[in-house]
Parts: sequence; structure tokens; C-alpha cells
Amino acid sequence: FETVAAGGGKIIQVVQGLKDDTWTSSTSQTWEDVTDLTVTTATLASSSSTVLVYANFFGGGVGDYTYCKVVDGSGSDITGFVGASVGSRTACSSGNFYMAGLTAADYMNMNINGNSGMWLDSPGVTTAQTYKVQMWCASATTHYFNRSKGDGDSLYYGRPASTITAWEIGA
Repeated sequence: FETVAAGGGKIIQVVQGLKDDTWTSSTSQTWEDVTDLTVTTATLASSSSTVLVYANFFGGGVGDYTYCKVVDGSGSDITGFVGASVGSRTACSSGNFYMAGLTAADYMNMNINGNSGMWLDSPGVTTAQTYKVQMWCASATTHYFNRSKGDGDSLYYGRPASTITAWEIGA
């Protein structure tokens, strides 16, 4: 829990990344950048500024567990943006996009799972900050972003948009 001192809280800048097309991958157990879901702030007004990051993303994995996370520009985890990695558990920012017990036809042909999150970063510097969304799947099965597996050309298949937004909040 973080509290901003009285008198602060002015929004200094806002940047947003929008992904309104689709992305797929079949890479196993590797965090991959999702194209278009990267934002970079301008130079921060103060080293006391806080950056509020909000991301909403839509996707799924057909054959195995699939997660997303928000990381810094180098791909490193940001404290508080991912859960604790305990044992072999995967540290991530989202819930699992895959539903065990359902076949690919039942689940991903027409369904798209959404996740969102909001985090506060206190970088303690004035340099520009980069935040990006990455996706990971436990196996080499195809995983999808902004689309279902079936992706049929009919009104029964949806195509959502995903975003990442960063606000610099003055101290």
C-alpha cells in the first residue's frame, strides 16, 4: 500500500500503447514482448514522481498455462508488478489465460480471456521510464493475443483491443 503525500497527485504526463490487431506465438517457457504494448514516458519531472501503470490485455492459450506480465524496458521484473515466485511457480501480472478441463474447441475457438492490472512504480530517478507487456506459455502450443483460436469471420468471434497506459503523478 502506497500513499501519496497531500498536495501532490498532479498528473504531469500520460502515454498509451494500443494493440488493436492480433499476435500469436508458439514459443515455450520464454517471456516474449507483445508488439505495440510498450510505452515510454518523457523525462520525469522529479525523482519523487510516481508512475501509475494500467494494462488490460486479452488472449489465451490452447494447450497449456499462459500468463502475461508488465516489465521495464530491459524486460526485468518490477517489484510489485508481479507476484512472488515461490518454488516453481511463475511470477506474473495476470491470471492464467488457459482453462484446464475444456477442450480447445470448447474454450479458445470462441472465447477470449481478459485480464487487467494497475500498479504504482516509484523509480526514484528523472530518466524516461519504459513499461511493456510480455506473454509466456508453459508449452510450445500456440497462444493468442487479441483473438480466439478459431478466429472465424462471423459475428460470433470477437476482436478486442489491448492497452498499456502510464501516468506520471507529481509528488
